[in-house]
Amino acid sequence: MCITGIPYPSLSLPGFGQWRAVTLADQYYVALALCVVVVAVIRRVIHSRVGRSLHALRDDEALAASMGIPPLRYKMVAFALGAAIAGIAGAFWARYVTIVCPTEMSLNLTIDLLVIVFLGGVGSVRGVVIGAVLVAFLPEMLRITPSLRLVIYGALLLVLILRMPEGIDGMIRRWEQRWRARGAPPGGGGTAPAWEPRDGGQMA
Repeated sequence: MCITGIPYPSLSLPGFGQWRAVTLADQYYVALALCVVVVAVIRRVIHSRVGRSLHALRDDEALAASMGIPPLRYKMVAFALGAAIAGIAGAFWARYVTIVCPTEMSLNLTIDLLVIVFLGGVGSVRGVVIGAVLVAFLPEMLRITPSLRLVIYGALLLVLILRMPEGIDGMIRRWEQRWRARGAPPGGGGTAPAWEPRDGGQMA
């Protein structure tokens, strides 16, 4: 029967009263703030002991276990972190649309989420952000050809998957490696950090 009448996001500010995100611009800034916080938390985890343990488990679980990394414990940590982020996103989504219905979480949404991951790059924070932006804007750009919209959309995704199996982030990493090999890193000089994750900040 759906749950209706869900209020918009609100925030109580001491001395300023209660602020509610009613307009689309307000909703956008709330979503942007949540996105920045989530990305910051994920990157912090990646470069922590937990992140290094997850890297080790992804590369070779048996070897990681022999080095004293308990696979079950860290898998539960990864699962709990992912569930927490999904819960935050779901709570914001419910307040954005002000209704919760079983039909909202359709198969199309699941496909879009998978496309975002594979298009940007599996396990890459930067790739997921890029993939989300492209998947959000590409269908809108193809509205000029409603009859061929899905055909063009599918063809573009097929070409990207065949030509860039590692996703867009993989292509960016290859470009960065070429720049470093030529002695001109992106950003105008400087030296590479003494240590960085083997796969450019990816997470299991």
